[in-house]
Amino acid sequence: MFRASSRRYSQNPKTLSSARVISLLTSTNGKTGQMGFSTKMSGKPTTQDLRRHEGSDPVTIGGTNMFSQTVRYTAYSLLGVSTCFLALGTLLFQAATRTGAASNYSVRVTWFSALSSVVQPPSWRSVLPLLGVFLLMIITWLAFFRAPRRVGVAVLVLQAAVAGFCGGLGWFFILREFEDYHFSMDGEKLGEHWFIYEAVAFWMLAAVALAVIRFFARKHLAGTEAQ
Repeated sequence: MFRASSRRYSQNPKTLSSARVISLLTSTNGKTGQMGFSTKMSGKPTTQDLRRHEGSDPVTIGGTNMFSQTVRYTAYSLLGVSTCFLALGTLLFQAATRTGAASNYSVRVTWFSALSSVVQPPSWRSVLPLLGVFLLMIITWLAFFRAPRRVGVAVLVLQAAVAGFCGGLGWFFILREFEDYHFSMDGEKLGEHWFIYEAVAFWMLAAVALAVIRFFARKHLAGTEAQ
């Protein structure tokens, strides 16, 4: 078969020259052979060509860079700030018992004394609530960035509903902070667990905002439907 084709090419110089061009194209990919030729001659742009043309990073399927830069920064900011508030609320919730403010509102406490009472000496009772906050943050991150849009929005709305049911009173405390207390520390606020209620209320607000963003955000997947 190869001898017959070589004779045919030798009889027709034009065919021979085109055969040489084909052989050069197929040899560019080393041992890929016909696969390299079909990729080069198919007329479809490859991923490398698109990267050179657009000058941007590749799109990761199932990753966080499917969204625009503004969406990613906004989501990470909301998630980071709300996680810090919730972690602080869990520490101050334990500090109410450690300092005795839960049973005596007249105890003099400061931010430093309240937090140091939880940190020193360290114990598993202080670490476990923080691990719970970290796990909740991971679930929220997965719901926003990895899960399909319907599933992610449903999980975020469920979080907001649970937070609103458990910490709805926190909005009243937040308003009092801005109006009268200006986020000062005293035994009454610490003993009545103002800070954990405020943290849960802020988490509810962040979950609602993330759900709205996830519902309207579109992934950068060319030729496919946004999920």
